[in-house]
Amino acid sequence: MKQLLQKPGEQKCLTYCCAMLLDLPVEIVENMIGHDGMEILWPERSGNERYRGVHIQEIQDVFISYGKAIFPIEQFPYLSPIDDTRFAKAVFDSERSVMRFYARLIGHTGILIYRSHAKVLDVYGSIYDPSNKEILQITPRQVSSCREAWLLGEIKSN
Repeated sequence: MKQLLQKPGEQKCLTYCCAMLLDLPVEIVENMIGHDGMEILWPERSGNERYRGVHIQEIQDVFISYGKAIFPIEQFPYLSPIDDTRFAKAVFDSERSVMRFYARLIGHTGILIYRSHAKVLDVYGSIYDPSNKEILQITPRQVSSCREAWLLGEIKSN
């Protein structure tokens, strides 16, 4: 996997993560999705909150077209009788959630989703941030602010 870095001002971290994992040029991923995510949908917001971005389901479609799948692991899953977080009840306590999440990531490759940013995790436990050259090693602390991970798998037909 080759580390790719966004150009200054680009807000395309999820697209870059997809390109890194599939070893593709970013332009191919954007062509497959049909846009680059840089359309301003919320002009009243600042920074990367202004842009359309790319949805993880659009990224999932790209992976599927290459015979691969990404599947989600939530750090803090919850139960609710309806789609309303006011009724949410945590599935695991906070400490168990973090350690469970960390354990599921070890030895896997995928995309880590933070509040409004994405990074790549490789099978060796390195975390690549497409917005800078920083490469970190996975630890419970490094993933504690991560919302979810989308781990990479193969699609097998019968």
